[in-house]
Amino acid sequence: DPALAAYTLATGKLAWSKPFDPVDDGQPVIVDGLVIAQHEDGYLYAFDVAKGAERWKYQYARKSNWCAAGQPTVADGIVYLSSGLQSPANSKTDYFLHAIDAKTGQELWRYNPLSQYPNNYGACLVEVLAVGDTIVAVSDEYLYGVDRATGQQKYRVDTMDGTRRKHLRGLVQASGYVYGVWNITGETWGYKGG
Repeated sequence: DPALAAYTLATGKLAWSKPFDPVDDGQPVIVDGLVIAQHEDGYLYAFDVAKGAERWKYQYARKSNWCAAGQPTVADGIVYLSSGLQSPANSKTDYFLHAIDAKTGQELWRYNPLSQYPNNYGACLVEVLAVGDTIVAVSDEYLYGVDRATGQQKYRVDTMDGTRRKHLRGLVQASGYVYGVWNITGETWGYKGG
């Protein structure tokens, strides 16, 4: 059965484990003495790293979440997590970027990235990256910038190569730029933030 498990670094022995069904490709993150992981039940759980005791849980989706980026992003004690449901889904109620206080599990804000498409599918934000006062993420062929303090959208720009939009992946940042790889041609692309 799927489980979340902790092993001692010195001996490699099992310290604790508990039944846990993570989202596909889900990986836990560690912050402030907590191990935080997404469960298939639509909740984000925080457990004590030493004993595995549950400290809090936060419901990010009404049911199983297909818009999981593999692991939450953590910066300055805040957990950033994308969510979205499979069809039938409503872009205005089922797709979000969540900001959650890592110590308490309380939601700080929730951003609804509306899709450019006229149907009900929303924008699933992936490659979530905290850069200064901005959260940067991609969805489809757009790069999103969200204010870390308020959850308000700063920008949504096309990732263009001339007249063609490209899917951007592998975001990293340095010197005021966000870099990524266009997954079709392997070219790199940079966007000056702000």
